[in-house]
Amino acid sequence: MTPSVSSDPDRTRAGIEATRAELGATVQALAARTNVRARGRDRAREIRGRARVLRDRLGGTGAVARRHPLLAVVVATTVGLVVTMRQYERRP
Repeated sequence: MTPSVSSDPDRTRAGIEATRAELGATVQALAARTNVRARGRDRAREIRGRARVLRDRLGGTGAVARRHPLLAVVVATTVGLVVTMRQYERRP
């Protein structure tokens, strides 16, 4: 923003107020970025929210596993094998 010379005092005051507001917003944004503790809390809150959504979406999974334990073992073993194979493939 380049300073402009104005003979109108009201226009000058308005420009100063706008600059102050912009500067205040910039300072607040910088302060928020440097507040590591608050950013960590925000991130944790976001992850907890995602976990709740996933838990709600998969709510009946535990009941199915209790009714069909063999199916649960087969699924868990398959997932474990797939994850292990992918880890093995990614090795250099």
